[in-house]
Amino acid sequence: MSVKIRLSRVGRKHVPMYRIVAVDSRKKRDGEALDMLGTFNAVNSTIVQFNQELYDSWVAKGAIPTDSVKKIYRLHKRTGKETASETPPAKTKKSPATEKSTIEKPTSGKIVSAESDVAKVKKTETAGQPEQAAASEQTKK
Repeated sequence: MSVKIRLSRVGRKHVPMYRIVAVDSRKKRDGEALDMLGTFNAVNSTIVQFNQELYDSWVAKGAIPTDSVKKIYRLHKRTGKETASETPPAKTKKSPATEKSTIEKPTSGKIVSAESDVAKVKKTETAGQPEQAAASEQTKK
């Protein structure tokens, strides 16, 4: 079995991203890969991540890198191992329930918390209909 280290395209139309993969040479371009070695952003020609240890181990086993992968490997060596091989930090998203939303009223120009607006609406609904509020409280008991 002849193993090659080549690029596998991922990403959207007109925004190419490539995975650097070790794959059997008889497989399709985007077919099943034996191992993923890194990713490359072709839009701005930057290496997102690159695992040099895996690359070296596959080359030692006899895998043949393509010309484009050789260029990316040289770029990786030139830019430095610290910045190119590390993955970017994951962004943590706050849940919408923990964030307080604010709503700006166009007439008064004041910024009011959305929670206080909801409380005011509930008070006005129950204040306008005292009979229904009292009846609903009696049915709950």
